[in-house]
Amino acid sequence: MGYNRNQFEIPILLLTWKREKEIQLIINKLRKINAINIYVNSDGFKLNSPDRYEIEKIIRTRNLIIKNIDWECKVKFKFNNENLGCKKSVINAINWFFENEESGIILEEDCIPNESFFNFCSYLLYKYKNHQQISCITGVNFQDGQITSNSSYYFSKYNHCWGWATWKKSWDLFDKEMTFWPTMKSQKNWDIDPTMTREERAYWENIFERSYKNLTDSWAYPWLASLWYNNKITVTPEQNLVSNVGFDRLATHTKNRLSNSANKKTFDLENIIENSLIKIDSKADKYTFGNHFYETVDININHKIIKKIKLIIKIFLNPKKGILYIRDKIF
Repeated sequence: MGYNRNQFEIPILLLTWKREKEIQLIINKLRKINAINIYVNSDGFKLNSPDRYEIEKIIRTRNLIIKNIDWECKVKFKFNNENLGCKKSVINAINWFFENEESGIILEEDCIPNESFFNFCSYLLYKYKNHQQISCITGVNFQDGQITSNSSYYFSKYNHCWGWATWKKSWDLFDKEMTFWPTMKSQKNWDIDPTMTREERAYWENIFERSYKNLTDSWAYPWLASLWYNNKITVTPEQNLVSNVGFDRLATHTKNRLSNSANKKTFDLENIIENSLIKIDSKADKYTFGNHFYETVDININHKIIKKIKLIIKIFLNPKKGILYIRDKIF
C-alpha cells in the first residue's frame, strides 16, 4: 500500500515560502518516515515592493530545505522567480505535482503533521483510489474531541487543506475560474448536503461569490466549490493529525493567534479501523461549520461585532496572547 517501516513511497508536495522554523519541523518528520519522493515548491519575491528582510527569509528557507533533505531520496524543486501570490502559486505547484504523479500528499509549510498522518493518507489513498465519490483525505479534525463513529474516520463535505491527500483524477475536477458557479448558485439545493441550513448556504454563497469575482486570494475556496459541484466527499480522521502553527503576522489568511483552530494538538493513530458507511456525517459538519468556519450560526446578527466582543473577552482572560495579537495586527 505504499508504506512500510523502511521507506515512505507516496509522493509528498511541500508548499513553502519563508518559514524556516516550521519547514525544519516538517523535514524532520519526513526524515523519520524516510520519505523518498519529495516535491518542493517555493513562491518568489515581491518585485514591485522588495523587502530585504522578506527576501533573506525566502533565501534562507530554500537553502535550509536543500541542505536538510540529506537522506537518500528523490527531490524535485520548483522555485518561483517572482511572487505569484497564494492562489496562483499553489495552483501552479499542484498542477506541476500531478503532471508527474497519480496521487500524493500536500503540506503547506506551517502545517505540522503527526507521523500517523502519513500512514493514514497512504492507507486510504490505496483503499479508495477507485471510489467514485471520495475525492480527498484530510488530516485535520475540528470536532474538539467528539467522536462521531466507531472507526478511525468519518466522511465530510469539507476538504480541510491543512495537510491533505488526493488523486490526480480529483484535481482534474478543479476549475480555478469557477465557471460552474452561476449554475450552482441558482440550484435550490446543493446535492453535496441536502441538510445544509440556510445559514450555512448563505455563508458559503458569499464566500464562493467573492471567489468567483476574484475578490479573495484563495485557491482553497474554488477547490472546495469544485468538489461540491461534482458531489465529492472527503475522508476525515476521528482525531486531529495535523496542527496549523501559522497563525501569526507571516500568514496570508490565518493571522489571529487567538483562533480556536490554531496550534491544535495532534494524536497518534496506531491502527486504522475502516468505516463502511460512506455517507456525509451532517452532524459533524454542522459542528465544524459553527465552531471553525462561522463562530455564530445566527446570520441575522452582525458576526463581526460578536467576534470583536469575543476577542475582548479573550484578551481580558489572557493578556499575554492579547498583546501578541494586537502587535501582529499593528505591525
